[in-house]
Order: sequence, then structure tokens, then C-alpha cells
Amino acid sequence: MSADCIVYRSRRMVFSSDDSDLSPGEIVVDKGTGKVVAARRELCDAASSGIDIVDFGDLVVMPGLVDSHVHVNDPGRDHWERFDCATKAAVAGGTCTIADMPLNCIPVTTTADAVNVKIKAANGRLWADVVLLGGLVPENASAYALNSLLDAGVVSVKAFMCHSGIDDYKAADLHDLEAAMPILAARSVPLMVHAEMTCLDSSDSNGDGDTGDRTLYSTFLRSRPDQMELKAITEVLRKAEQHSCPVHIVHLSSAVPLPTIVEAKARHVPVTVETCPHYLCFSSEDIPSGATWFKCCPPIRDDANRDALWKALLDGHVDMIVSDHSPSSPDQKCIDSGDFMSAWGGISGVQFRLLAVWTEGRRRGVDFSHLCRWLCEAPARLVGLQDRKGKLAPGYDADFVVWDPEERSQVHEVHHLHKLTPYKGMEFAGAVHATYRHGVKVYSLNADRSGMFSPPTGNILFPLCVPIKQ
Repeated sequence: MSADCIVYRSRRMVFSSDDSDLSPGEIVVDKGTGKVVAARRELCDAASSGIDIVDFGDLVVMPGLVDSHVHVNDPGRDHWERFDCATKAAVAGGTCTIADMPLNCIPVTTTADAVNVKIKAANGRLWADVVLLGGLVPENASAYALNSLLDAGVVSVKAFMCHSGIDDYKAADLHDLEAAMPILAARSVPLMVHAEMTCLDSSDSNGDGDTGDRTLYSTFLRSRPDQMELKAITEVLRKAEQHSCPVHIVHLSSAVPLPTIVEAKARHVPVTVETCPHYLCFSSEDIPSGATWFKCCPPIRDDANRDALWKALLDGHVDMIVSDHSPSSPDQKCIDSGDFMSAWGGISGVQFRLLAVWTEGRRRGVDFSHLCRWLCEAPARLVGLQDRKGKLAPGYDADFVVWDPEERSQVHEVHHLHKLTPYKGMEFAGAVHATYRHGVKVYSLNADRSGMFSPPTGNILFPLCVPIKQ
């Protein structure tokens, strides 16, 4: 071992989803590259060789989380969220890499020029690494426009099958999806889809219909029925099978489409599916009147639906859990009026994904292999980082989180720009003590439960060149 290396060790290590149990181990990290050069399920005598050792004792060390669904909204709507706040919140929750969604920034990330604007806006303001996602809208559903967008450095593109919430990011119809899929399939790029389509029994796709007491969560829930997700997912899977295009269903909230998804996977349709902590931790029956900070689209559904989503995760039918961090100002959440139908639909939660999933999941049989698969490896694979992020293995970035899964904790500091979140006041099983990115500590928890951050050294990561299939 070289003196240019450092050893990080713990009596409770998790290297990948192969590890359901905790065991003593260590990683050796090259200080220059920030890469893991060795990963051992034993504690070796490195002190005699003069190598620096950091021993975390009984704290759990596991791969840094990857969150493939975060709305930073910067530039343009940086009064909703900002790169500095969002990435600080990410590392405070053990997340080392995020994928930034193509909205609600201005300009929306649907052109190569817009990609460059976002890169400049992020420069010097990142505590986590970031990959960029592009948008599929009617205006760019062509080979030239999409290839230009992909060549600019986005790792995937996202389409809405309903109103996106902002007028400058238009919904893509089935013709747009069909035009885009052969282009994306040729480059092995997944199409991410917000899968809701208006049905005759829903009020409207914006969720602003007047169908009862607007301060009751049940009024909003009726405006986004399960059938909206089922209809959209059925259509997307049909098109994906026809064009052999990889598709990714974002934020599945309803269990109703699960049989359709399971059948498609059995036919080898290239589909992956995510859900979110808020669908797994909360249920519609428990949301108080006027508590608009619980509003998101698609909506949080009932307790039986929540149980079905957990079962789908454990059965392998849902692939990952991401935050869908979608913040806004308190005014946009209509907290004074408590009007669910007018409030912005989005939940702030990038900081709380690990602890929220562990708190609810451990009583359902979730172990550390599940956490690694759902929170680290699968999101990394989705955004093309499967050979760099999501595991503690030789050649991978030395990104890891140090945490205590037994400690009871509450939210002491919220590092998002706006502090309104349904996780405020929730008691968690577990506490994040430190986060390391590229082998360097970027966040630590102080004795008074406040957080301390290093200077921002995060990077925009770009995809490897993917040749077009002939």
C-alpha cells in the first residue's frame, strides 16, 4: 500500500447489495483520484506501513446514495430551490450523486443551449456530484434535436404525459413518444416518463378541479385516480415493446398498474420502475385537512396501496426508491388557505430518503442489501453510472455514508432552501453522522446535531459516449 492512500474501516461495513448482513471490513482509497483501490471484508494491519487509518467503530459504512430524481429548479426558479441548498441537503442525507430534472428551471433543459446554461449555473455550487437529465417535449421530438440534446451531456430524457405544472414544459403525446423511442433505443438511452393520462373520471390533469372541500386531501386524491397511472403506463409499455426502447416509470404511486408492469417484465420489455419514500411512509387516511405540504403528483394513496408498493419492492417488481425532491415556496403551497387543489404538487425530501426508507422498511423485513439495491445501485445504473457509483469496490468512486441505524433522531436542520416538508417532526430510526465523496468528508453531524459542510467540490458528470446502433 502506498502512503498516498488512506484506509477507512468499520466493524459494520456494507459494500454492495450482496451484503445483507454487517461485517468488519475496510476500503483503501487513493487520495489523488478519490477511487477505491481495495475493498476487504476483514481488518488488516495497515498501521505498520504508515498508512493513515480512519476507524468508524460500530457505525455503519455503506455506499453513498444515488438519487436519480431531483428537481433543483436552478437557474431561473432558484427562489424554489438552488444547487447549493439541494446538494447540501443531499449529502446531509448520505446522497453523493443526484440527477437534476429538466424542469422547473428557466430555460427548461430541452436544448443543447439550455444544458450549457445549467452547467454554468452549477459551477462552484455543488456539494454532491450531479448528472443532468434532458426533457422530451413536442418541440424536440426529432432525431436532430434529441441527438443534439444527448450530445450536450444529458444522460436520459423525461416526458410528461399530462400537464407538467408549468407552461414552458409541454406534455408529450403518444406521437411524440413514438417519434423519440427509436432515437433513444439506438443510443441505449432510457426514456423517463411521468405516467399519468387524463381519464373521464378525473377532474382534470392539473388537479385544480372543484369537486368538493378544497382543504380536504380526499378532494385532491379523487382528482388523480389510479386509472390515470394505469392508462399511461399501459400505453408506454406498448410503445416500448414495439420499439425495444428502454423506459423508466417515474414515481409510481398506484399499485393498480403493478400486474401490467409484471407482465411486461416477463415479456422482457425493457422497463424499470421507481417509487418514492412519501408513498411508502405516509397514507392518505392520515393526511390532515389543509396539510398541503403532503401534496404531490401522482398522489399519496391509502394504506393498502402503500403495503402493495412495499411488497412490489421486496418481490423485485419495483426497482428503486428515489426522492422526487420537488420543492416550492410556502406561498405556492397555499399554507394559509390550506387549498390542496391550488397548491403546488411536490414534496421536499432529498435529505431524508435513507432514514425514511429504513424507518418504515425495517419492520417489513428490509435489510442492508435492499438499501444498497434500491437507493444506490439501481439509480446509478439508470443514469449510466453503474461502473462508478453505488458500490464500494475497486475502481469505484469512494463515496460513502457513515450512519447509526439504531439511533433515534428527529429533523434538527432542514438544508433545502425552503423548510416545509412532511418529514419535519418525524422520528427516524437512524442518524447520518458523515458523508464522504471521492474519499473526502463533505458533511458531518456535530454534537449539537447541527451539520458541518466542507467547501463545495462536486462536479457535473457526463455520460460515456454511446455509439448509435446501426
